[in-house]
Amino acid sequence: MEYPTPRVTSRARDAPLLHVSDLSKHFRLRPARANLMRSIAAGFTRAPRRPERVALQGIDFALARGEALGVLGANGAGKTTLLKVICGIYPPTTGSVRCQGIVLPLFQWGLGFQPELDVMENLMLYGALVGIPRLALREQADDILDAAGLLRFPNTRVEHLSSGMQARLAFSIAMRARADLLVLDEVFSVGDLAFQNACGERLRGRREEGTAILLASHNLSLIEKECDRVLYLREGRMAALGPSGPTIARYRSDAGAGGE
Repeated sequence: MEYPTPRVTSRARDAPLLHVSDLSKHFRLRPARANLMRSIAAGFTRAPRRPERVALQGIDFALARGEALGVLGANGAGKTTLLKVICGIYPPTTGSVRCQGIVLPLFQWGLGFQPELDVMENLMLYGALVGIPRLALREQADDILDAAGLLRFPNTRVEHLSSGMQARLAFSIAMRARADLLVLDEVFSVGDLAFQNACGERLRGRREEGTAILLASHNLSLIEKECDRVLYLREGRMAALGPSGPTIARYRSDAGAGGE
C-alpha cells in the first residue's frame, strides 16, 4: 500500500505552496593559478577579489498545490541552478525561497544506486534515500518491482540492468515517497516511450493528490503536455512566465531567431 494522502480541498489547492521572491544566485569564479601568482608577484599582499558570474537574477514566481510548472531555457540559462536553490542545495545570494511542505529533488534516476548490490537491496537503499520508511518499503516491494517490470529479477545485480530498467526502478520507488513538491531535472530523457508515458500518467495522479511539480526539460512536447505554465529563462533572467502554449511558442521563436 502507499501512504494515505489527505483530501485536497479547492481552497488548499489554490494556496501557494512555493514562493520564489527576487531570487538571485552568483558564483565566485576561481582564477587560473598562473594569473593568481602574477597578481601576487606584482605586489598584492593578498589575492585579488574573485570575479562573479551571475547565474540567476530577479526570479519571481509562485506555485500552487497540484500545479505543474515547466522550466525552459538554453544550456547555461540557469534551469538546474534554479532547481538546486529551490531544493536547498545552493543558498540564494539574494531573495528568498519559501516552501510550505516536503520537497523531493529528482535530478537523475538511480542516483545512489550501488551497482554491486541486487535489485531488492537497492530498492531498500534508494527508498530510504527518498524518505520511505523501511516497513513501508517491505510492504510495497512487490508492487514497486511489478511497476518497474522487475518482479522476476529481485536478486539481479543492478549493474546488469539497462539504464532504462534502472530508471523504471528508481521512478517506481520515488513515486511512493511522500512529497508536496517534486522537482525534476531532465529525468525523462532515459527510457523508452512506454516509460515516459507511465511517468506522465503517474505525475498526473500525484497532481490529483495535491503534489506540485517543477519540471525542467528540453523536451518541449513533454512540457506542453504535462505543465500548466512555463517559466522561460534566458541568461539567468525571466524571459517569460505564462501558459504553456504561448510561452513555448516564444521560446521556439527566440531559438529560431538566434536569440538563444
